[in-house]
Amino acid sequence: MPLETTPLRLTPQPLTACEESSLQAAFFISAEPWLVQSIQRSHTDQVLEREILISMGLQTPPDSDSRRSPLPSLTLGAYLYTPLVFVAWANPAWYSVLGSNEKRQAMIGSLLMQAVAGNPLAFQLIQHWTVSRPPRTLWQNWVRCATNQPDREPSAMTPGINREMTPSIHRVILEQCEQLAQSTTNLSINKTQLKSQQRMLRTIAETLNSDHTLN
Repeated sequence: MPLETTPLRLTPQPLTACEESSLQAAFFISAEPWLVQSIQRSHTDQVLEREILISMGLQTPPDSDSRRSPLPSLTLGAYLYTPLVFVAWANPAWYSVLGSNEKRQAMIGSLLMQAVAGNPLAFQLIQHWTVSRPPRTLWQNWVRCATNQPDREPSAMTPGINREMTPSIHRVILEQCEQLAQSTTNLSINKTQLKSQQRMLRTIAETLNSDHTLN
């Protein structure tokens, strides 16, 4: 059964704090509450943000104590990782050919671990999606964040994600999604790029309003 990820045609509106929290809630709805709380207690916002950005291959100033995005750290993580989850599950093999939930969990988990650069913290934040099929509500919340503008003006200390970080973040999201799709293709029986994943990649690129050329 294909994932429902038809792009939403939304007129850009200010991104409210409520919508930010909705994306975070939708992404972590399947996670154990104690895990998220434990991560928040053991990592400052600066450290958590830095780890999340590094997990996607984005460089951060090593001596910076300030946050680079006005988004909450976990919301930023949800924004970065949600497309990877949908690309992984766009491969029909996960819920048809591979069979057992244990095997599916192990293989998706291995691929997602690679997708977040082997970062243990990042994998902790994403691992609940190795067994839980992402719902349309998660996709809808992600699209709203991808197409809307933050409602807070950036400052010198916290440059806005849409003005400074968005181009590099969107480029990395697409690159990571393509790498993940290629990894799942290599595990497919016929070794060909699955059309469902190609559609997913195009949909993500369209949602991000990117001119990135898919391979």
